[in-house]
Amino acid sequence: MAKQITLVELDLLKKAMGLTFSIHDGEALSALRKANVILRKHELTWAEILGRTVTHGITPVDEEVEGASGGELSIHEQTKRAFNELRGTVSGSFAIFIESIEQQFIRTGYLSPEQRRPLFKAVRNNRERRRRDE
Repeated sequence: MAKQITLVELDLLKKAMGLTFSIHDGEALSALRKANVILRKHELTWAEILGRTVTHGITPVDEEVEGASGGELSIHEQTKRAFNELRGTVSGSFAIFIESIEQQFIRTGYLSPEQRRPLFKAVRNNRERRRRDE
C-alpha cells in the first residue's frame, strides 16, 4: 500500500519546515516537531519524503518506470524496479556502468538524478525495443 499525504498536510509540512529557519529556537523546534507528527501519522520517514516525487493533477515524470500499478512509487522503488527490469538485458560498458551504480544503490540506498537518468532512459528504450519486436 502506498503511503499518501494530503495536499493540505503537504502544505502544512512545507510551512512547518519554513518555520525551522526562525531565529527563535523554540519556534524552530516546535515547527520541526509538528512536521514529525505529520510524518508519523502517515508512517513516513524524512528519507521517504525527501526522496519522492510529488505530483498533483499531472502525469508523473517517469510513469513508465512506475509500472502498471497506476500508483505513485517513490524514487527508491522506481530505481529498484528499473534495475530488476534491466538485469540481463544490457551488455558491454553500459552493463558495467549499470552494475556499478546498482552496487552503489545497494550500499547507500541513493543515486543522484544524473545516475538515475540513464537508468530510466535504458528502461524506456528496452520497453520500446520489446514493443517493436512483438
